[in-house]
Amino acid sequence: MHALAKMFFTLLSASLLLVEPTLAAFGMPEFLVWGDCQNITLMEDFNLNKYQGLWFDIESVPNEYQYVKKCVTQNYIWTGEQLQVQTRGLTVDDEKIRQVASMAIEMDTMPANDPAHMTVTADGVPEAPYQIIDTDYHNYACVYSCMSFVGFKAEFSWVFSRAPVLAQEFIDKCHNKLTEMSVDPSLMNKIVQADVCPYWEKLPKMLEDSKTQLSKQLGPDPLATGSSPSKTIDEMQTIVSSSGSSSGTAVQEVAKQDVAHKVDQAPKTSVETDSSSTSHADRQDGQEENKAPQMVSSAYILTLFMTALLTVLMR
Repeated sequence: MHALAKMFFTLLSASLLLVEPTLAAFGMPEFLVWGDCQNITLMEDFNLNKYQGLWFDIESVPNEYQYVKKCVTQNYIWTGEQLQVQTRGLTVDDEKIRQVASMAIEMDTMPANDPAHMTVTADGVPEAPYQIIDTDYHNYACVYSCMSFVGFKAEFSWVFSRAPVLAQEFIDKCHNKLTEMSVDPSLMNKIVQADVCPYWEKLPKMLEDSKTQLSKQLGPDPLATGSSPSKTIDEMQTIVSSSGSSSGTAVQEVAKQDVAHKVDQAPKTSVETDSSSTSHADRQDGQEENKAPQMVSSAYILTLFMTALLTVLMR
């Protein structure tokens, strides 16, 4: 009996290796693959108040149901009960678009009430986990999300930055963290940022407002050095513009120096909801933008998983 069971599971495993091309033929999204979600180690002592503010997407796993593809900015406001999220950028056809969501602390995890594990809620989108793996609040953040059902998973990861470019050392931090947890960072694609984006003309004001907000939330960046003055935002714009959307060494060095520096106030323990950076980040270039359509319902996600299962059983 044991031998028969072993043979059955061997044959099942072999068939599952062939199922992903079949799923593609059925129009299944590329992110839906066979496997289990990883057991992620959450960041210890994560502080939601410090995390809020303006972030730029640097890398992420492609998602067919995420309409914001380029120039992605996210502004987080902590209300004391949840994070309100405004995501803005361009579609694949370079149309301006925005998306609104909220994030609350996940209560059904161990340990319970860990702010590093939140649940994202948005219209027309199934609830999804949002797990912070690492961040220094001033420069970078590494995030993981995964949903699984009947042997299949939809797994995503992100690298965020406080500026449109990020020093390679911070990107490597996220890649190394993900690799340690058996998550493949090579699945992430670079997100187009910089001078091709609607926010470009507003960038100096956006970054100055972000610095002001971070000053209230965090105090001085421990990586900032008083002996070497940071580059001005104009200089950063010039270097980024000359480099296009790439992240060359010079751009990374400037980003390292300029993200959320020149802060000189002590950290505050009260909840801050400074909307100064929100206004500029949300307006981008002040032109009309479309609200993202409802992306995909929970029922449709369930249908995807069930179709994947039926495809396996029919082989």
